[in-house]
Amino acid sequence: MKTVNRLTEIVTSTKVFLAALLTSVATLTSCNELLYDYEGDCNPYYKVRFEYKHHMKQGDAFPYEVDDVTLYLIDDNTGKVVWQKRESGEALSREGYMMDVDVSPGTYWLIAWCGNGHASTFKVNDATIKTDLQCHLMVGETSNETACGNARHVRKDIKRLYYGTLYDENGKPRPQVFPTGEGTHIFTVPLMKNTNDIHVLLQHLSGDLVDISKFSFTITDDNAHMDWDNRLIDNEAICYHPWRLSQGTATTTPDSDSDLHAQTREAGTHSAALAEFTVGRLIALDDNGQSEQIVQDASAEGTIRQSPRLIVRNDLNEVVASIPLIEYFTMLKGHHTDMPDQEFLDRQDDYSLVLFLDKNQRWVKTVVQILSWQMVIQNTDI
Repeated sequence: MKTVNRLTEIVTSTKVFLAALLTSVATLTSCNELLYDYEGDCNPYYKVRFEYKHHMKQGDAFPYEVDDVTLYLIDDNTGKVVWQKRESGEALSREGYMMDVDVSPGTYWLIAWCGNGHASTFKVNDATIKTDLQCHLMVGETSNETACGNARHVRKDIKRLYYGTLYDENGKPRPQVFPTGEGTHIFTVPLMKNTNDIHVLLQHLSGDLVDISKFSFTITDDNAHMDWDNRLIDNEAICYHPWRLSQGTATTTPDSDSDLHAQTREAGTHSAALAEFTVGRLIALDDNGQSEQIVQDASAEGTIRQSPRLIVRNDLNEVVASIPLIEYFTMLKGHHTDMPDQEFLDRQDDYSLVLFLDKNQRWVKTVVQILSWQMVIQNTDI
């Protein structure tokens, strides 16, 4: 009898032990029937990846172009910046790069300022609330130069700047819910480039030497300050100067299909002067000077902005050429004529203009080449 009772106790103890063991194993390995070998628990984990597809090239250019990112998380209820992190260098170019985000579950706005310019030629406010999370181009003082009046000046090469946030179906910024559910949650922040390279080439129709020392180049705009949603704020006048000037020669071949002036169809070696600029975000305007930015804000209504304009002067300080850049750039979308002007300007980040001079050293208004397109302009009043 004692032997039977002893066996019963052993069996009962074994069942209890096995039950406890199975419960322990289930607790360690199962979260809704999912196994997280690398986490070891059932907490939520958050990661953010970045992509740069808003361009005219193919695929995601983030690993090749963006080498510095700073991500800010803003609590949707309080509007306060509750978390931020900066990462840079080789890690960003590795396949599968994602930023670990350490916050509690909740609803957050994700704002990113990226590129090596966001902490060098631009400055992001040390903000504690969302509405102060602005980015500003670092510009010089005003001067008495005739070229730009009382504008502040930018004389250096501007480093690349990118902006990122999450958008709703109407193209407006939106917050993101960070769920409480276990596992890893990944959010993708799309980027937009805010800087543009502009190359201006001066060439004589006759092929005569173009002496760059006899010309000055400036671009005027008011695009130095960006709000948390990438909308331009503060219409302070800015005067961009070329960060590089050079001159050289180029060999051309006859173009029998061109309607340009006869001299441009002659083969030969031509002298040219080159001015290279980097400028901030280009914004399309309507006929009343109102912004057509993707992101609209009621507080900005009624603000009249200026359109960027290229001014070329000779050594007598006479205006050789005055070109409204947005009108010219958007005329030549090529195969993208159905694309809205602002989207085209945000996607295209590199522009080349060839201006032809006549024998009096003045721009021939009917002849211009932009990007890879040649154009004969009938309306010269632009």
